[in-house]
Amino acid sequence: MLRRRLAVAALVLALAPGLWLRTPVPTGDDLPPIMLSPLALDPSTSGPFRLLRGWELTSEDPSAGGYSALLWRGSDRLLAASDTGRMIELVGPDFVGAEQRAIFTRGAYDKVSGDIEALAGEPGGGRVWAAAEGRNAITRASPALVGEVEARPPAMKGWRYNSGPESLARLPDGRFVAIAESAQGGTHMAVLFAGDPVENPDGATFRLTVPDGFRPVDAVAHPDGTLLALLRRVVWKLPPGFATAIARYRIADLAAGTVWRPIDSFALPASAPTDNYEGIALRPGSGGAATVWLISDDNRSGFQRSLLLELAYVP
Repeated sequence: MLRRRLAVAALVLALAPGLWLRTPVPTGDDLPPIMLSPLALDPSTSGPFRLLRGWELTSEDPSAGGYSALLWRGSDRLLAASDTGRMIELVGPDFVGAEQRAIFTRGAYDKVSGDIEALAGEPGGGRVWAAAEGRNAITRASPALVGEVEARPPAMKGWRYNSGPESLARLPDGRFVAIAESAQGGTHMAVLFAGDPVENPDGATFRLTVPDGFRPVDAVAHPDGTLLALLRRVVWKLPPGFATAIARYRIADLAAGTVWRPIDSFALPASAPTDNYEGIALRPGSGGAATVWLISDDNRSGFQRSLLLELAYVP
């Protein structure tokens, strides 16, 4: 019973809004590389999602991990950011390894400044935006991933520490949405920006609903006019586990001052390994199809892993 309580308490500290548990992070860019090892996965399907491949990310660096954000940057290139102020660029299609670098936000190795929970970007490897949860801030970087300018949108000012902008997505028409992890009255606070959120920080508020028990942890837009929101729910067992789902929202239904409700939602394919998936990226294909990647935040815990999954998405 004591072991169960300790495990549950550790997970609560790592995941609960308003709380955090992290180890010190070394500074500088001279960091051990990340290695990716393929996972042996059986094929399975859940609604429009079919599991294709998966990898485990490992490193000799004990502070590596904590990947909470993922962005497709063109071709087979992915950018991942962690809650320890680091980023890695993954190059496919085989995803063998990656170098760790400091994130482009201010105070990259400070927990409050460097806890990056979401990434958004322009098509074709253009500019990138990162949401820092601890400061309710959004930073824009150049295509070369050099920090340019930062804003703290007024509508996000009151979002609770460690439960702020968990999701940030650029919509096909150039608008942006930011979504808080914490809920009030069964809905999640969110902001709709008319354009670049660092140049147009005065966004309009709305609310978002998700299936009971889940929280939105990332989101990405599809060119067909839908938003895919990655959802997480803690499963209380020994050791604690996670349930993951992806909800779809119709962008045409989004309006300031309203409650945005999902069209539907799907669990991950049955053969997908269970973990704390917090980042989602999408590469459009032909005929509305797409490739979707998910990355997990291991919280640098002994019972979690850093995983990258690749799924086919056929609406």
